[in-house]
Amino acid sequence: MNCAKCIYWNPDDDCCDAFECNGTECASLPCEQPDGSVIPVTSYMITILCGKSASGKDTLLRELVKRGDFVPLVSTTTRPPREGEVDGKDYFFVSREEFEKRKAEDKFVEVRSYNTLVGGKKDVWFYGLEKQELEGCKDYVVILDLGGAEECRRHYGRSNTLIFYVDAPDALRRDRAESRGSFDATEWSRRLLDDDVVFSDERVMEVCDMTINNVGSVETLLSGFDDAFEHFTNRK
Repeated sequence: MNCAKCIYWNPDDDCCDAFECNGTECASLPCEQPDGSVIPVTSYMITILCGKSASGKDTLLRELVKRGDFVPLVSTTTRPPREGEVDGKDYFFVSREEFEKRKAEDKFVEVRSYNTLVGGKKDVWFYGLEKQELEGCKDYVVILDLGGAEECRRHYGRSNTLIFYVDAPDALRRDRAESRGSFDATEWSRRLLDDDVVFSDERVMEVCDMTINNVGSVETLLSGFDDAFEHFTNRK
């Protein structure tokens, strides 16, 4: 019988040190679901990456896409592009008015907003993942917050989504944030407090299927992800 939380549960599987099952185990595809249905191996899979600021979500997504293993689902945002970001590749950058128009037309799977400080002034940045038809036999990846991950799972189905929490110590996250440039200590302190609320242990356990610990190199991060993904899907 499957655990109520995990759709790929297998009591004989063990976790490796690079990742932690969030109270679940997993088995190979195809597998029987609680309702008796079976996931065909031709189904697409959406990997959703969640995590606190500077935990390594963007790095992991970029590396997975660069390897050619995953197709990115690009979100739409009202925030200004960062240096080096490309419209249509990193995000679809739109005005607040255009974002509200698309929202009113029910074009988004999920919508989220973040209070921020820009040059000492308060601002609100909006993000949303637009609805789209996905192809079978492909693996997709996207970065969302926990609420967005839940909405994405509701829209595309539990059998087509995996939710990973990327975790890293606060001190290491700060070092990474400072290395990006234009670091604002006041804004970072606000984010730390907000992250502790949004990504509480209880919420992470409730929403995410697995935790990937990102405390080493990019290669170690990728290895941990690969082990976790194979553990859940039997895909390499």
